[in-house]
Amino acid sequence: MTSQLHYQNKRVEAFVFGKSSLLSLDSISDSNERKIAEREFVAKTLNLPIGQVILLDQVHGFDCVRIGPHDLPCNNTLFTKADGLVTTEKNVALVIRTADCLPIFMYAQADDLETEANNSGAMVGLLHAGWRGLVKGLIPHSIGMALHLKDRAKREKIDLGSSLYFHAGPYIPGSKYQVGFDVASHFPLIKKDESNVGKAYIDLYENARWLIGETMMGKNVEFDDPFNVVENNENLYEQFYSHRRGEIGRNLNVIRIIG
Repeated sequence: MTSQLHYQNKRVEAFVFGKSSLLSLDSISDSNERKIAEREFVAKTLNLPIGQVILLDQVHGFDCVRIGPHDLPCNNTLFTKADGLVTTEKNVALVIRTADCLPIFMYAQADDLETEANNSGAMVGLLHAGWRGLVKGLIPHSIGMALHLKDRAKREKIDLGSSLYFHAGPYIPGSKYQVGFDVASHFPLIKKDESNVGKAYIDLYENARWLIGETMMGKNVEFDDPFNVVENNENLYEQFYSHRRGEIGRNLNVIRIIG
């Protein structure tokens, strides 16, 4: 396995493929050709049919789409215009491409991972959370869809557990993400740049966590950090593609249900 970051429990598996994993694609300059190659890379690496690898035409918006059985196999390189994906289908790889923006991994699963009951299940999701998506409402829209799937599963007597879990993939550190006040004014958590009037720094994950907490108020929410992003993002950032550094590659964030 060539992923730079990998997490797995009994039902959910997540990856982030960055620069060292995707060196073989760096010679592809055409954007569409690269997306085709990225999809093929994920399919081959995860040993999946190409039709079970789902990429989006990401537009920095608020739309989140559910991938159901009627969507599979997916015959298009890009499924639709959106910035979030959720599914309860097994062995379907959801993929979000990033290069500074925050990837948010989301999942729910039966609380007792040791139980192999027929009614135990899982749901996974992945969000492309740049500042525009956060401002436009990507998080509440996506959480609403996830909670709808949990409610439906409950009616069908499928156990998706009591909590919704979230964790981050590598993104541009707050110490490096300088924006104007026209952007910063939309966020509750900012750090003013005292040496540069009209500028501020924002940490996308700190603000995303705040938004998740507000959206999930009164509901069970858990924040994990299996990729050690919270403590080590400054170092991780150097290992992954960055648009602000002028790099044309994109990191591939992937999540799937495995059992």
